[in-house]
Amino acid sequence: MDNQIQIQKYLANKEQLYQDWYMTYGQSPEPSQATEQVRAIPSTEGIKKLFAQFYSSIESILRQKICGDWCYCEKKSEYQQDREKFIAIIADVLSMVLPMPVNSLTTAVILYEEKFLDSLCACPKEIENNGPESE
Repeated sequence: MDNQIQIQKYLANKEQLYQDWYMTYGQSPEPSQATEQVRAIPSTEGIKKLFAQFYSSIESILRQKICGDWCYCEKKSEYQQDREKFIAIIADVLSMVLPMPVNSLTTAVILYEEKFLDSLCACPKEIENNGPESE
């Protein structure tokens, strides 16, 4: 899958991940103060601050649709062996639930990798479930 290859690239290069998220975030149909004032790509830390603001604006939608309706924590445990595939699925779900145009792939990688969704959905801490180690 092309998305899984792109996800692997983003996981290997967080700076590119945030830059690509920022490039689509600034492409809103209505010009905003942020897009009018910023012409150059900000630092990764600056983009992370913008992402935190964006996350705050979608947090209630994510809680309802991703945590509640979609049962994120259960799905995460089902896909624990295939991180890239799970992130691609999250991206597909985001494309249907978010009310504004965003790059759902970069958004999904950030939400997953930075544990925004684990925290929001109150997922239990990951437990190693590989069976007995000394046999």
